[in-house]
This record gives sequence, C-alpha cells and structure tokens, in this order.
Amino acid sequence: DGVNAWLRVNDERSAIVQLAAAGIRVAPGAPFQLGEPGGFVRVTVGMVRDDVAAVGAALAAAALA
Repeated sequence: DGVNAWLRVNDERSAIVQLAAAGIRVAPGAPFQLGEPGGFVRVTVGMVRDDVAAVGAALAAAALA
C-alpha cells in the first residue's frame, strides 16, 4: 500500500539484490506488467521520511546495476 514509483533498471534481479543489501526492499516489476516484461522495480515511497538523499542515491545506483 502507499505511493508507488516505478524505477527503470538495467537488470531487475541485480537491482533487487543491490537494494536489499542497502536495506531497501522493492518489488520486482515483472509480475505487474502486461506483455513482455521490461526492466522495472516497484518502489513504495510513501513511508520514506529520513535519509531521502541516501535512498535516492541507492535507487540511482541500482538502476544501473
């Protein structure tokens, strides 16, 4: 539940693993997509209150993973 953002990533699995290592849980995007799955993860951002810059930097780095 909450506000969800879709983050385009080069490799869905690598992004999920990298973010998990940083303590950030995201959902794989493939189960939510119609047709051929692309490289996305679903990020629920409604509860982010602290360390917004650090979360943003981790998401940006994971997008390139």
